[in-house]
Amino acid sequence: MKRIIAFVLIFVLLFAGCSAEGKPEENKSPTEETAFVLEEELFPKLVIESVEEQEDFVLVKTSYGVLKYPFAFSDILKCYPMTYEDSAKMEFCAEINGDEYTVFCIVFGESEGIFLGTAEIGEAKTDVYAEFYSPEGIEDDGVLKTFYATQECFNDISVSLFENPGFVFEA
Repeated sequence: MKRIIAFVLIFVLLFAGCSAEGKPEENKSPTEETAFVLEEELFPKLVIESVEEQEDFVLVKTSYGVLKYPFAFSDILKCYPMTYEDSAKMEFCAEINGDEYTVFCIVFGESEGIFLGTAEIGEAKTDVYAEFYSPEGIEDDGVLKTFYATQECFNDISVSLFENPGFVFEA
């Protein structure tokens, strides 16, 4: 009789353990809902819609607005959009002698670098900053001069930011 009771108790404990393991699976729905909510809260995606030449400038039309820089840098300056959970940035790189060097970034939604103003991204006003990078590891004087010349394209790009509707310069 004791064996039967022990067997029943073991069976009940095992059954209770299995049913406890089933409970986390029931909790998958809130996790999926949380993932869905997070997906909705992602920063609006920054994409390059087109790149075209207009007179002496290259116009980079993005989902956030138009950026422009001198056509003379069209073979050197490359831009890469990146979207994160709560921010986005457009990274500008100089391609010099087959190597790429990040020269600066326009950052939307984070507070790093130099404050430029606010932009309407989606339905919200978003802070816009600029980050500049050092020419680390560049020893060749010609490459260094090209790096700094490319970095000066920021002036044209910042002016083009101000030309976009919804961008407000704040000093």
